[in-house]
Amino acid sequence: MFNLISSGTKSAVKKKDFKRSTAQSLHKHSHSTLGNGDLANAVKLPKDEQLNEWLAVHVVDFYNCASLIFGQLNGCTDLNCPKMTAGKLFDFLYRCDLDPKTGKKDKKQKPEDLSAPQYIKRSFDWMQELLDNEAMFPTNSEVPFPKNFQKVVKAIFKKLLRIYAHLVYDHFKQITALGLEAHVNSSLKHFLYFVIEFNLLKKADLEPLEDFTKNRLGVEYWNKIKK
Repeated sequence: MFNLISSGTKSAVKKKDFKRSTAQSLHKHSHSTLGNGDLANAVKLPKDEQLNEWLAVHVVDFYNCASLIFGQLNGCTDLNCPKMTAGKLFDFLYRCDLDPKTGKKDKKQKPEDLSAPQYIKRSFDWMQELLDNEAMFPTNSEVPFPKNFQKVVKAIFKKLLRIYAHLVYDHFKQITALGLEAHVNSSLKHFLYFVIEFNLLKKADLEPLEDFTKNRLGVEYWNKIKK
């Protein structure tokens, strides 16, 4: 388990690898199609490939990308970000939507009001536990993904969406100062194209990034999102 931040400071980010045998070829395909700059087509499911395999590869990629971007910032502290927000309009409470051991809804969990770094640390730890769980993300290609796999994927993407939204709205000045603007914009566009292509989040979940989606992807993509 890697700890991204501790008491408001960040440790070295450890990249997560998904060692399922089918993942390597799909990962190569994904990166080769990304190279042409057509993100909208790059996210489409390759011919004759299984959807869950494609989802698994991208969950790990987006997890790695979001954690690496966040690991570059030093301005997200308990003092600077006492709440997990996305600008002035959105304020998120933390809740562990699914038990990372079973992938089932944890009814005992109650929403918690955390600072942004605490919220993000808890989110990455929770995602890491899910990704390391062989029952959720089996590395043996002979073992099928669980029946609730897509529900698990959607829960992870919801947490990633909120992390991206916080970065874009609350830390964009530092992102720009670090020369990461183009990388963050590209990463977030890729994330949104993927989410919309496979209907992974509802419109209410994506509202914090409505303007970004309309401006960078186009209004037609926003209109594709289901309520």
